[in-house]
Amino acid sequence: MALLLCLSNMTTLEWSATDNVNPYFYYFYVQSSFFSDLLSSVTKTSAQSGVYMQDILNLTAVRLPLIEQNIIIKYLADKTAQIDALIEKKQRMIELLKEYRTAVITHAVTKGLNPNVKMKDSGIEWIGEIPEGWEVKPLKHVVLINCISLPETTVPGYKLRYIDIGNVEHGKIINQPQELIFSEAPSRARRIVKQGDTIVSTVRTYLKAIAFIDSQEENLIVSTGFAVLSDSTFLLPKFAFYIVSAQKIVDTICAMSVGVNYPAITATDLGTISVWYPNKGEQTSIASYLDRKTQQIDALIEKKQRMIESLQEYRTALISNAVTGKIDVRDTVSA
Repeated sequence: MALLLCLSNMTTLEWSATDNVNPYFYYFYVQSSFFSDLLSSVTKTSAQSGVYMQDILNLTAVRLPLIEQNIIIKYLADKTAQIDALIEKKQRMIELLKEYRTAVITHAVTKGLNPNVKMKDSGIEWIGEIPEGWEVKPLKHVVLINCISLPETTVPGYKLRYIDIGNVEHGKIINQPQELIFSEAPSRARRIVKQGDTIVSTVRTYLKAIAFIDSQEENLIVSTGFAVLSDSTFLLPKFAFYIVSAQKIVDTICAMSVGVNYPAITATDLGTISVWYPNKGEQTSIASYLDRKTQQIDALIEKKQRMIESLQEYRTALISNAVTGKIDVRDTVSA
């Protein structure tokens, strides 16, 4: 029996069973904070970034009698399975909350807030019915798309704050934009955004990276992998964000995307997608309602995420204490 452990994209260890070693003990051992600290010390002192086999072979390893290894393995297998089940349950709850969030947005921007409103056929099959008095137009007729970009003649020292697809999740900018100067920024760092704009990913559209720009910073730049929607005389900024976040729009963007490994949609094709909307007074009411509802849902999601982080920290601590002998698990494991 052998156990392969991939510690990084370049280092794989193999432990084989012997009379004195159960490789599954080291499966848990390398998940401990004790081992992580050792690995970090090696990484910091290496001449180049990364971890190499010889570095790892020189690390101190915990050695225990085989019978104690087996006891610890049994204990940790049971305990980590319980923790992992709790983590999986909370992750599933987060996914359900995200689905509920999308459903709330889709219902509000498609049906409005009046449950008794009279409906009419939108004239577009995939949209279905919408409230009477609402209009339907192609997106390009109600917003400007990619109207401002950084020119190639921008001074090399221009300081910008760059937002890539990795910065967007769940309708928000989740990480701080990267601070760069123009000469060192990637060639895709070109789209200028301002407060009130909505950005929609046009590459890797399955990620559904859509976000509202709420920042007043003047040097925010997003990747050309986004379409920037702005300056609408028909849609209020926040309503524009919610309408393109609706499941029907997101599904249509994905369906129109071309490519298997890297599906994408052009800004031109994006602009042909129809959107529907009421008067601005009703847009204000819907946007305000959705702000409140999504904030409540987001708070629940954040709470679940904090619980997951706590469970993951507890899991690591439990493993660390068990493999280093800080807790005695011999009496907790049945023979």
